[in-house]
Amino acid sequence: MSNDINQHKYQSNSRFLLIYTCIPIAICTILLVLMIFRTAEKAKSQSSTLSPLADSYVSSGKKDQVSDRAYQMLVGYDADSIYKFEETQMLLRFQLPTTTTNKIESAKLTLYLTSTFTTQRNVSLNIKVQQIIGEWQEKGNPALTWNLRQSFTVIVSPEATSDVPTANGLYTWDVTAVLQDWINKNRGTIVGLILTGDVSNVENKRSFFSKDCPNTDCGIPG
Repeated sequence: MSNDINQHKYQSNSRFLLIYTCIPIAICTILLVLMIFRTAEKAKSQSSTLSPLADSYVSSGKKDQVSDRAYQMLVGYDADSIYKFEETQMLLRFQLPTTTTNKIESAKLTLYLTSTFTTQRNVSLNIKVQQIIGEWQEKGNPALTWNLRQSFTVIVSPEATSDVPTANGLYTWDVTAVLQDWINKNRGTIVGLILTGDVSNVENKRSFFSKDCPNTDCGIPG
């Protein structure tokens, strides 16, 4: 990796250390601030950094194949005639804190973009985050594939969107409304999220580091 990328990561790590006192920053996290009501007159905010229980991606061009890229997750469209990924979607699962019983004040999903595949110079990819309901494992049973994902239920609203350009670095989605809806609808303590990109059969795909990428490979200090 270039020194510029490593420097950016170090600066980001320091920023989160200062504000959220979480060490070190994970590749894929949700920064969750809860408003916990103790009395009618007094309220207290509590922050938590959530790392995913599982993260992976599926590919419409490889419908029965389990992801074989341990350190990367793909989203968008791949028109390459050799790899034949076609449409790719990312799935994440997070365990909510046991104190998550009231209003969410803020929730931010943060991912690190490691590479871009596109035939269009400097074109952003709009990526949206939505709730998804369905049981899956990264490698276990049932292992996540495109065909299994089609049996899941996607909650289309509310959603969080962000335009992701081609520059490597940290990108954030405001998922406050998404997580609040999950809690309001009593969907359980394990949150399922799906990330999808604009698909127009044109090469425009993003690759993000997964939770399994070690600090030695991802350049983040431990």
